Amino acid sequence: MQFRADGYQWIADALEKETKAALRQVRDRVGRDRHVPQVRFFTTNGDGIDLVRCRLVDMPLESFSRCIWGTFTSTMTYDDWSVQCLERLDDNTCYCRVVFDHGIAPNVPLRLNILQRQVRTKDRVVIVLRNVVEDNEFPLPPQSVRLLMNG
Repeated sequence: MQFRADGYQWIADALEKETKAALRQVRDRVGRDRHVPQVRFFTTNGDGIDLVRCRLVDMPLESFSRCIWGTFTSTMTYDDWSVQCLERLDDNTCYCRVVFDHGIAPNVPLRLNILQRQVRTKDRVVIVLRNVVEDNEFPLPPQSVRLLMNG
């Protein structure tokens, strides 16, 4: 179990180190218009796609961050997707399975195991994440799509 916890910690630490560069990339994609309610797609230098969205929300940061973190890490079922908490390392690190019911095709779900960490500073809360494709303890079923994601 300690090996898994150390692995989670290593992945989350690596993501956290990239937070400043990632925020700079988002600012470059959003530009001066800080309110971009629709998702914008950008191709990357590799074979990837960046999805960027920025919404201004008039509410206390602490309330908003609790709401977002709860949505991403609590076991819940929504109309077209669900979240299942697999492991919680601490209050700011969670390993979840997210299922998009029609993620690959109608009635063909896309399943992702996602490691998430909440990074707090005095004026900002950032959630960093990466999906885990191969996991012996929480294996994903065979899927026709293999998605690599971090953010």
